[in-house]
Amino acid sequence: MLPDELPTVRALSSDFEYLLDGFSNNRMRINMTIEYAEHLKTRFEPGVYSDESPEYARNQVLPRLYLDSMLLTTRRRAYHSIMKHRGGELSPDTMAPLMALIDAKLDLQKDISDYISLNPDRSGVAIFGNLAQISHHSRRMLYGDEVTEDRTREENLSHLCGILAEYKVLSALHERWPKATFGSVEQDTEGTDIIVPSLVLPHEAVALQVKSLRNGRRDELSISTKDVVVPVVRVPMDPARHELTRLRQEHSAILKRFVQRAPTYQIAFAA
Repeated sequence: MLPDELPTVRALSSDFEYLLDGFSNNRMRINMTIEYAEHLKTRFEPGVYSDESPEYARNQVLPRLYLDSMLLTTRRRAYHSIMKHRGGELSPDTMAPLMALIDAKLDLQKDISDYISLNPDRSGVAIFGNLAQISHHSRRMLYGDEVTEDRTREENLSHLCGILAEYKVLSALHERWPKATFGSVEQDTEGTDIIVPSLVLPHEAVALQVKSLRNGRRDELSISTKDVVVPVVRVPMDPARHELTRLRQEHSAILKRFVQRAPTYQIAFAA
């Protein structure tokens, strides 16, 4: 038996608008948004029903994207607010908001993966446009602005490109390492975005950090190992030159060659 369906994005938007109407205090709006979004998310389990009912999954993926986009927006604001209050220093007080922020990012990554796989005939440009629209709408709903400032739009798009860059890298790696995963919340806090379990050595894996390049100056995927703890994969994300949901074949080959030869570490990861 399938659970109740989440409301449509339009209905969710109306619910949030009604909930937040009259509240000008950002802290109150953030707390109310988190509480209501988390309540709604208890009505479904992400990624469980795709095989049993593809139609159900297609109907639910956009509402899930919207909810997790709202949560990511609020969690990011809450984290940066407390970091500013604490002078930018990590402490027990700042770790909890950081973990919640990364958890929200991981949930959104799962939603985006589902959305792309459930829409195989949709172009990367169309998918990116829909995701950007949801991201902008989430910010408008939460802060009541129109997301018209270039800096605000650029910030939203930068975060989205970062998530999609990680998706592109993971998708390419899955072709040879099907058990590769996004890093856990704990691993992400230490700078590890993707874990690639070794095909030969049990309980060992290659760790990767992923950065997106949107300035258009560089057109090639690069991997840095100097002066870093975790190798950094820099992924070109200029929409005029690159598919936004899939690595170029030559970039995928570079990535796979590196991972094949990269040193492994004993890292806890899901089997």
